[in-house]
Amino acid sequence: MESAFAPSSNIKILVNCYTNHALDQFLEDLINIGIPKHEIVRIGGKANQATAELSLHSLGRSSGYRMSRSDWEQVEYLREERSDLTESLHRAYSAATARHHQIMQYVTAHHSEYAAAFRIPESTDDTVFVGKDGKAIGPNYLLDRWLKGQDAGPFKNDYHIRLSRNIWEMDHSARLSQMETWRREVVKEGIEDMLQIGKEYNQCITALESIYRQGDASVLRNRTIIGCTTTGAAMYRSVNSDWIVSHCTDL
Repeated sequence: MESAFAPSSNIKILVNCYTNHALDQFLEDLINIGIPKHEIVRIGGKANQATAELSLHSLGRSSGYRMSRSDWEQVEYLREERSDLTESLHRAYSAATARHHQIMQYVTAHHSEYAAAFRIPESTDDTVFVGKDGKAIGPNYLLDRWLKGQDAGPFKNDYHIRLSRNIWEMDHSARLSQMETWRREVVKEGIEDMLQIGKEYNQCITALESIYRQGDASVLRNRTIIGCTTTGAAMYRSVNSDWIVSHCTDL
Protein backbone atom coordinates (compact mmCIF):
# COMPACT_ATOMS: atom_id res chain seq x y z
CA MET A 1 0.00 0.00 0.00
CA GLU A 2 2.84 2.40 0.83
CA SER A 3 4.42 2.13 -2.61
CA ALA A 4 1.12 3.07 -4.23
CA PHE A 5 1.24 6.42 -2.42
CA ALA A 6 4.89 7.22 -2.90
CA PRO A 7 5.56 10.75 -4.24
CA SER A 8 6.81 9.34 -7.55
CA SER A 9 3.67 7.31 -8.15
CA ASN A 10 1.18 8.31 -10.87
CA ILE A 11 -1.57 6.02 -9.61
CA LYS A 12 -5.00 7.61 -9.01
CA ILE A 13 -7.70 5.71 -7.15
CA LEU A 14 -11.39 6.58 -7.53
CA VAL A 15 -13.65 5.60 -4.63
CA ASN A 16 -17.31 5.80 -5.65
CA CYS A 17 -20.09 5.30 -3.06
CA TYR A 18 -23.86 5.69 -3.27
CA THR A 19 -24.27 7.64 -0.01
CA ASN A 20 -22.34 10.28 1.94
CA HIS A 21 -22.36 8.05 5.02
CA ALA A 22 -20.74 5.16 3.15
CA LEU A 23 -18.14 7.49 1.62
CA ASP A 24 -17.23 9.02 4.98
CA GLN A 25 -16.91 5.60 6.56
CA PHE A 26 -14.65 4.37 3.75
CA LEU A 27 -12.41 7.45 3.86
CA GLU A 28 -12.16 7.25 7.64
CA ASP A 29 -11.02 3.63 7.31
CA LEU A 30 -8.30 4.71 4.87
CA ILE A 31 -7.12 7.43 7.25
CA ASN A 32 -7.14 4.96 10.15
CA ILE A 33 -4.81 2.59 8.32
CA GLY A 34 -2.33 5.37 7.74
CA ILE A 35 -3.25 7.01 4.43
CA PRO A 36 -2.26 10.72 4.79
CA LYS A 37 -5.15 13.17 4.53
CA HIS A 38 -3.22 15.25 2.01
CA GLU A 39 -3.54 12.31 -0.41
CA ILE A 40 -7.35 12.31 -0.25
CA VAL A 41 -10.07 14.58 -1.64
CA ARG A 42 -13.81 14.15 -1.05
CA ILE A 43 -16.55 15.02 -3.60
CA GLY A 44 -20.10 14.81 -2.30
CA GLY A 45 -22.72 16.31 -0.03
CA LYS A 46 -22.50 17.03 3.68
CA ALA A 47 -19.43 15.42 5.23
CA ASN A 48 -18.97 14.38 8.82
CA GLN A 49 -16.51 16.03 11.21
CA ALA A 50 -13.66 13.69 10.33
CA THR A 51 -13.82 14.19 6.54
CA ALA A 52 -15.10 17.78 6.20
CA GLU A 53 -11.58 19.14 5.71
CA LEU A 54 -11.16 16.86 2.70
CA SER A 55 -14.01 18.51 0.78
CA LEU A 56 -13.12 19.48 -2.79
CA HIS A 57 -15.07 22.71 -2.40
CA SER A 58 -12.98 23.79 0.60
CA LEU A 59 -9.69 22.59 -0.83
CA GLY A 60 -10.38 24.23 -4.20
CA ARG A 61 -11.04 27.61 -2.58
CA SER A 62 -7.84 27.39 -0.56
CA SER A 63 -5.70 25.94 -3.37
CA GLY A 64 -4.25 29.33 -4.26
CA TYR A 65 -4.99 28.80 -7.95
CA ARG A 66 -5.37 32.06 -9.88
CA MET A 67 -6.96 32.41 -13.27
CA SER A 68 -4.73 33.79 -16.01
CA ARG A 69 -5.49 36.71 -18.29
CA SER A 70 -6.26 34.20 -21.02
CA ASP A 71 -8.74 32.49 -18.69
CA TRP A 72 -10.55 35.76 -18.02
CA GLU A 73 -10.68 36.57 -21.74
CA GLN A 74 -12.23 33.16 -22.36
CA VAL A 75 -14.70 33.77 -19.53
CA GLU A 76 -15.74 37.09 -21.08
CA TYR A 77 -16.19 35.44 -24.47
CA LEU A 78 -18.30 32.64 -22.97
CA ARG A 79 -20.42 35.11 -21.01
CA GLU A 80 -21.25 36.97 -24.22
CA GLU A 81 -22.01 33.69 -25.94
CA ARG A 82 -24.28 32.70 -23.03
CA SER A 83 -26.15 36.00 -23.37
CA ASP A 84 -26.57 35.55 -27.15
CA LEU A 85 -27.79 31.98 -26.71
CA THR A 86 -30.28 33.09 -24.07
CA GLU A 87 -31.75 35.62 -26.50
CA SER A 88 -31.81 33.00 -29.26
CA LEU A 89 -33.63 30.60 -26.96
CA HIS A 90 -36.29 33.23 -26.22
CA ARG A 91 -36.71 33.89 -29.96
CA ALA A 92 -37.04 30.18 -30.70
CA TYR A 93 -39.64 29.83 -27.95
CA SER A 94 -41.57 32.78 -29.34
CA ALA A 95 -41.45 31.25 -32.82
CA ALA A 96 -42.78 27.95 -31.49
CA THR A 97 -45.96 29.65 -30.25
CA ALA A 98 -47.13 29.79 -33.89
CA ARG A 99 -48.87 33.15 -33.81
CA HIS A 100 -49.81 34.79 -37.09
CA HIS A 101 -46.50 36.65 -37.29
CA GLN A 102 -44.56 33.37 -37.04
CA ILE A 103 -46.94 31.72 -39.50
CA MET A 104 -46.30 34.49 -42.02
CA GLN A 105 -42.55 34.07 -41.61
CA TYR A 106 -42.88 30.33 -42.16
CA VAL A 107 -45.12 30.76 -45.21
CA THR A 108 -42.75 33.35 -46.69
CA ALA A 109 -39.82 30.95 -46.27
CA HIS A 110 -41.51 27.73 -47.44
CA HIS A 111 -44.64 28.53 -49.50
CA SER A 112 -44.02 31.40 -51.91
CA GLU A 113 -47.44 31.04 -53.58
CA TYR A 114 -49.25 31.61 -50.26
CA ALA A 115 -46.83 34.38 -49.30
CA ALA A 116 -47.74 36.17 -52.54
CA ALA A 117 -51.45 35.71 -51.84
CA PHE A 118 -51.12 37.28 -48.37
CA ARG A 119 -48.75 40.11 -49.34
CA ILE A 120 -49.95 43.63 -48.60
CA PRO A 121 -49.20 45.89 -51.61
CA GLU A 122 -46.53 48.51 -51.04
CA SER A 123 -47.65 52.12 -51.22
CA THR A 124 -45.82 54.28 -53.75
CA ASP A 125 -46.62 57.54 -51.92
CA ASP A 126 -46.35 56.51 -48.25
CA THR A 127 -50.13 56.12 -48.05
CA VAL A 128 -51.25 54.02 -45.10
CA PHE A 129 -53.91 51.47 -46.07
CA VAL A 130 -56.85 51.34 -43.70
CA GLY A 131 -59.73 48.89 -43.33
CA LYS A 132 -63.45 49.58 -43.01
CA ASP A 133 -63.00 50.25 -39.30
CA GLY A 134 -60.49 52.99 -40.02
CA LYS A 135 -57.59 51.08 -38.48
CA ALA A 136 -54.29 50.78 -40.31
CA ILE A 137 -53.92 47.52 -42.21
CA GLY A 138 -51.11 45.43 -40.75
CA PRO A 139 -48.90 42.81 -42.41
CA ASN A 140 -51.17 39.94 -41.30
CA TYR A 141 -54.38 41.53 -42.58
CA LEU A 142 -54.85 39.25 -45.60
CA LEU A 143 -53.91 36.12 -43.65
CA ASP A 144 -56.52 37.03 -41.02
CA ARG A 145 -59.23 37.51 -43.64
CA TRP A 146 -58.28 34.28 -45.39
CA LEU A 147 -58.54 32.32 -42.14
CA LYS A 148 -61.98 33.78 -41.48
CA GLY A 149 -63.17 32.51 -44.85
CA GLN A 150 -63.35 36.03 -46.28
CA ASP A 151 -62.04 37.51 -49.53
CA ALA A 152 -59.10 39.89 -49.84
CA GLY A 153 -61.23 42.93 -49.01
CA PRO A 154 -59.93 46.18 -50.53
CA PHE A 155 -57.20 44.26 -52.34
CA LYS A 156 -59.40 41.63 -54.00
CA ASN A 157 -59.05 43.20 -57.43
CA ASP A 158 -55.28 43.65 -57.20
CA TYR A 159 -53.31 41.77 -59.83
CA HIS A 160 -51.33 39.60 -57.40
CA ILE A 161 -54.55 38.60 -55.62
CA ARG A 162 -56.20 37.60 -58.88
CA LEU A 163 -53.13 35.49 -59.68
CA SER A 164 -53.72 33.69 -56.36
CA ARG A 165 -57.38 32.98 -57.16
CA ASN A 166 -57.08 29.26 -56.35
CA ILE A 167 -55.90 30.10 -52.84
CA TRP A 168 -58.64 32.66 -52.22
CA GLU A 169 -61.28 30.30 -53.60
CA MET A 170 -60.46 27.57 -51.04
CA ASP A 171 -63.39 26.79 -48.76
CA HIS A 172 -63.15 27.72 -45.09
CA SER A 173 -62.51 24.19 -43.78
CA ALA A 174 -59.65 23.70 -46.25
CA ARG A 175 -58.10 26.97 -45.13
CA LEU A 176 -58.28 25.99 -41.48
CA SER A 177 -56.81 22.58 -42.25
CA GLN A 178 -53.91 24.21 -44.10
CA MET A 179 -53.36 26.59 -41.21
CA GLU A 180 -53.21 23.69 -38.75
CA THR A 181 -50.53 22.03 -40.88
CA TRP A 182 -48.50 25.22 -40.82
CA ARG A 183 -48.91 25.53 -37.06
CA ARG A 184 -47.56 22.02 -36.52
CA GLU A 185 -44.58 22.71 -38.78
CA VAL A 186 -43.81 26.01 -37.05
CA VAL A 187 -43.98 24.41 -33.61
CA LYS A 188 -41.80 21.52 -34.80
CA GLU A 189 -39.16 23.89 -36.18
CA GLY A 190 -39.29 25.94 -32.98
CA ILE A 191 -38.79 22.88 -30.80
CA GLU A 192 -35.90 21.66 -32.95
CA ASP A 193 -34.29 25.10 -32.71
CA MET A 194 -34.77 25.18 -28.94
CA LEU A 195 -33.19 21.75 -28.56
CA GLN A 196 -30.15 22.75 -30.62
CA ILE A 197 -29.76 26.09 -28.86
CA GLY A 198 -30.27 24.40 -25.50
CA LYS A 199 -27.47 21.96 -26.33
CA GLU A 200 -25.14 24.82 -27.28
CA TYR A 201 -26.14 26.69 -24.11
CA ASN A 202 -25.32 23.69 -21.93
CA GLN A 203 -21.93 23.34 -23.64
CA CYS A 204 -21.25 27.01 -22.98
CA ILE A 205 -22.16 26.68 -19.29
CA THR A 206 -20.01 23.55 -18.98
CA ALA A 207 -17.05 25.42 -20.48
CA LEU A 208 -17.56 28.30 -18.04
CA GLU A 209 -17.77 25.94 -15.07
CA SER A 210 -14.62 24.18 -16.22
CA ILE A 211 -12.68 27.44 -16.15
CA TYR A 212 -14.10 28.54 -12.81
CA ARG A 213 -13.29 25.13 -11.31
CA GLN A 214 -9.68 24.98 -12.35
CA GLY A 215 -8.80 25.39 -8.66
CA ASP A 216 -10.78 22.22 -8.02
CA ALA A 217 -9.05 20.52 -10.94
CA SER A 218 -5.64 21.38 -9.53
CA VAL A 219 -6.65 19.69 -6.26
CA LEU A 220 -7.80 16.58 -8.12
CA ARG A 221 -4.51 16.39 -10.01
CA ASN A 222 -2.52 16.50 -6.79
CA ARG A 223 -4.50 13.97 -4.73
CA THR A 224 -4.03 10.23 -4.99
CA ILE A 225 -7.45 9.12 -3.74
CA ILE A 226 -10.58 10.78 -5.11
CA GLY A 227 -13.59 9.79 -3.02
CA CYS A 228 -17.04 10.70 -4.31
CA THR A 229 -20.70 9.86 -4.15
CA THR A 230 -22.49 9.07 -7.40
CA THR A 231 -24.28 12.43 -7.15
CA GLY A 232 -21.03 14.26 -6.46
CA ALA A 233 -19.37 12.62 -9.46
CA ALA A 234 -22.23 13.78 -11.68
CA MET A 235 -21.97 17.35 -10.36
CA TYR A 236 -18.25 17.54 -11.12
CA ARG A 237 -18.30 15.67 -14.41
CA SER A 238 -17.21 18.85 -16.25
CA VAL A 239 -14.06 19.30 -14.15
CA ASN A 240 -11.41 17.48 -16.18
CA SER A 241 -13.74 14.48 -16.24
CA ASP A 242 -11.90 12.78 -19.12
CA TRP A 243 -8.60 13.27 -17.31
CA ILE A 244 -9.98 11.80 -14.07
CA VAL A 245 -11.41 8.72 -15.75
CA SER A 246 -8.26 8.02 -17.74
CA HIS A 247 -5.97 8.40 -14.74
CA CYS A 248 -7.98 6.60 -12.06
CA THR A 249 -8.30 2.94 -11.11
CA ASP A 250 -11.29 1.55 -9.22
CA LEU A 251 -10.89 0.66 -5.58
